[in-house]
Amino acid sequence: MPANTLGGGGSAESNEAGRLADAPGTNILIVAPGEPTDPVTHPSTLDHVRPEDSEFVRLFLETSEFGESDKEYPGYVNFNLGAVARGEQVSDVLEQQFPIKGAAVLDIGAGSGGVAIALAKRGAIVHAIEPDQTRLAWAQARIRGHGATVMLSKASAETLPYPDGSFDAICCDSVIEHVPSPRRAIAEMCRVTKSGSAFYVTTPNRFSLLNIYRDPHYQFFGVILMPRPIGKWYVERVRRVPRGYWVYRVPRRSWLLREFKKHGVILRFQPPPEFQKLRDPGTITRTRWIRPLARVFLALRAGGLLESLASAQYPSNLYVGTKLVAEKGAFLRPSATGGN
Repeated sequence: MPANTLGGGGSAESNEAGRLADAPGTNILIVAPGEPTDPVTHPSTLDHVRPEDSEFVRLFLETSEFGESDKEYPGYVNFNLGAVARGEQVSDVLEQQFPIKGAAVLDIGAGSGGVAIALAKRGAIVHAIEPDQTRLAWAQARIRGHGATVMLSKASAETLPYPDGSFDAICCDSVIEHVPSPRRAIAEMCRVTKSGSAFYVTTPNRFSLLNIYRDPHYQFFGVILMPRPIGKWYVERVRRVPRGYWVYRVPRRSWLLREFKKHGVILRFQPPPEFQKLRDPGTITRTRWIRPLARVFLALRAGGLLESLASAQYPSNLYVGTKLVAEKGAFLRPSATGGN
C-alpha cells in the first residue's frame, strides 16, 4: 500500500519511504510537521508541558490505562513523558556506532514516539512500528507536534512488514520483554537489516536488587523473578492491576546474546554511562592518601570484576552490536569482507 505522505518533496527520504511502503502487507503513515496546540496541565503530576507535546498529553490523559490513584501511575507518566529525552540518549549511543544522518532506522515498539522523534531530528530516515492502536495515536500526535517526519506502521515485532535488508540500524528499547515470541522477533529484526547494520537493544535487568525490590513495570516486590503464569496471576488476581499482565519474558543476558548470534548479530553489553568513569580512575590516583585503595580499585578494574559488580545492579541492560556479513554459510565481520 502506498504511503500517505504528509511531508511532500522528492527527497532521498521520501524515495526511501516509498520503496519500503511498496512492500506487501505494509500499512504506513508518514507523519510530518503540524501546528502544536495549547499546553495541557494536570494536577500534581503534569505541571508543565511543552507546547509540542500538548496534543500527545491530552490523548495520553484521556486514554491512559492508569489513574493517579494507581501505584504504577508515576512511573508510567515519567516513562512516557520522558520518551524524547530517552530518545536523545539512544541517538547518542547509535551515533557512536555509525552516522545517523541519512540512514534508514527502524524503531521497534514506537510507544509514544519519543525515540523516533529524536532519531528523525538527527536526520535519520525513521520507520517505527507499534501494534497497539492507542499508542499509535499517541505517537502520531507527538510526532506531529514536534514537526518530525516518521513512517509509522501498525505492526508487530514478530511479523515486520519490510523486505530483507531494508535498514541500516535497529532500535529495540525496552520492548523484547513485551513480545509473545521473542525468538521470532529477533529473527525478524535480523532479517530486515543489512550486513554491517547497527543494533541498539535494552531490557530490564531481572537480577538487579532494585528491580527485585520494586518491579520496573508494576512496582511490586519480586514480580520480575516470577514465572509468567505466577506473575500474571499475582498481578491480575491478587493486585488487580487494571491493564493486566503484559510482560512475557525478561530475557537473561546470555540467552539474548545467543539468540542474536544465531542470526549473525554480535551484541555486546555496554555499561551504562554512570559507570563509564570506572574505566578512567586517574582522578583517584592523584590523591595521595587514597593511592592504596586505588591500587585495589585498579586491580579489580583490570579483571573486569568491578565493572561487572556495578553493572549487575543497574536496573536495565544496554546492548549494542553489528550484523555480520553472511558468506558461504559463515558470518564474517564487515571489515574483513569490505562490506558497509
